[in-house]
Amino acid sequence: MQTTLVFSKEIDTQTDFPDETKLRLEEELPKKLTFEISEMLAEKDQIIEQLREEGEKLSKKQHDVTQILKKLRTKEKEMENTIKSLKGEVAGKNLENERLMKTFVTKEGIEQTQKETINKLNADKRALELKLEQMRSELEDSKENCATMKASVEEASM
Repeated sequence: MQTTLVFSKEIDTQTDFPDETKLRLEEELPKKLTFEISEMLAEKDQIIEQLREEGEKLSKKQHDVTQILKKLRTKEKEMENTIKSLKGEVAGKNLENERLMKTFVTKEGIEQTQKETINKLNADKRALELKLEQMRSELEDSKENCATMKASVEEASM
């Protein structure tokens, strides 16, 4: 609108133009201005359309990112729950392992004691067997000595 006023003032101020030129300018001016305005409006409509399309694209991207974030948060919670569960299992397995290690150490101690006892008993058995053999030998010697003495006594009494 301001452009129209400026051109109208220019036309009015310049009196050098003949009336026919002035009339022709007054007829062409609104057409020219209408054309320029329609071009400007078309350009602005195009910019508005581009901005609208860009806004829709950004809105879709934001929606997609929001959906991905929701999925990631859900997955993160699942992973945290899995980690908690596994930590609980590990703690339980560690306690079981400690209990089994204590049992193992205790059984190893018992086994060592039993081995020592068996070795001592075997040594005692060998010692007793040797003593038994020695006593049998002494008994045999005593029997022989007794038989010899008995035979001497019988010979003497006869």
